[in-house]
Amino acid sequence: MTKITYLLGAGASYKAIPIVSELEERLEYHVEFLPLKYRSDKNLKAYIDTLKKFIPHLHHYTSIDTYAKFLKLKGENEEYDQLKNVLTMFFMLEQFVDLAFDPVHNPEDKAE
Repeated sequence: MTKITYLLGAGASYKAIPIVSELEERLEYHVEFLPLKYRSDKNLKAYIDTLKKFIPHLHHYTSIDTYAKFLKLKGENEEYDQLKNVLTMFFMLEQFVDLAFDPVHNPEDKAE
């Protein structure tokens, strides 16, 4: 089995991807606002539905990583793979969101 290690810290990734305390808010942003900004299709709907499936687990686990570990240890490989896939898409999409111009995060920009 191939092992993958990822390093995320407060260095290069800061302001590029959400920190743990902001993750739930950003996931919910995708659920609420992506369908408003982009033409809805089956892929976007599948992405949103999968996010909706996993967001509630953030309340029961310390982090999404802890939940992923739980799934892996329980042998729930399909759920684990689905979580990895949706998080991969989430982090990719986050790279395209410029929070400086996002009216959800900067209400003073709404008037412009």
